[in-house]
Amino acid sequence: MTLSTLDDRSKEMFESAFGQLLFAFFCGLFGAVYEIFSHEVYSYFMIYAFAIPLIFGVIIPFVLLRFTGMRVTGHAMSVLNMAIVTLTVGCIFRGVLDIYGTTNRMIIVYPSVSAILFVLAVCIYMLMQIGSDRAG
Repeated sequence: MTLSTLDDRSKEMFESAFGQLLFAFFCGLFGAVYEIFSHEVYSYFMIYAFAIPLIFGVIIPFVLLRFTGMRVTGHAMSVLNMAIVTLTVGCIFRGVLDIYGTTNRMIIVYPSVSAILFVLAVCIYMLMQIGSDRAG
């Protein structure tokens, strides 16, 4: 199956998943390089930051597509991508703080904002489904 044979909604989902895959690769590469120069101080937040875009941006959307036929596109996909990036950047920042040996109270903002964005993406998706059911 090539991208040229897919409808626009599936193509948008594949392109978003490819972007998340590239982002996961970049996070893994960044974490590896950062760990090399961290003087043997490690943080699991930094090491596994690549897993967030890989799981939430690639694996889960394709499992949903495969088993339920659900396609997340449009504004819902954009907000979902923002949630994934926010959580990933928060993990990298937490990893940097752990390696540096300090803490910050504001680190709770990242998972909180990410959760809000995730719920917003689900709400947008549901509203889009309701709107398409009424139109069709």
